[in-house]
Formats: sequence, structure tokens, C-alpha cells
Amino acid sequence: MEIIEINEQNKQVILEIFNLSVDKENYILDENKTRIVCRYSKEPIKLENLAIMPGSEIKINNYSYCISEYINEFSNSE
Repeated sequence: MEIIEINEQNKQVILEIFNLSVDKENYILDENKTRIVCRYSKEPIKLENLAIMPGSEIKINNYSYCISEYINEFSNSE
């Protein structure tokens, strides 16, 4: 699985590609200006914790258990 780090140089481009924005507290907002909640941690996602999983548009927190849950969920569905 290829991983691209979201950093200062590319974060604005990534936000634009996925039609996202951030609020004043740095939480990720969808096109309706609603905070995006990670499906695994059930917490809103801050820009510094954003992970967009390869081959998808699924946005999650970059916590190790969230990534593990994603891999487990999608490796079993193939």
C-alpha cells in the first residue's frame, strides 16, 4: 500500500482535490461545511490526523487502530 504524507507542501492541494476545507479549529469539513467523523474512532478528523486511504475517498484518523480497522474491513471484503 503506497502512503503519501499529508504535509504543509501538499495539504492545500489535497483539500482542493477532495473538495474539503478546515474550520478555525483545524477540523476537516465536507462540502456542506460539516465536520467529517472517522468511521473507526468516531471522532472528528483534524487536518494533522487526516488519512485518505489508497484507492478510495475514505477519510479516517491516522491512528494506528483506525488504519488497522480499515485494512481488516476491506481485506475481508475482496
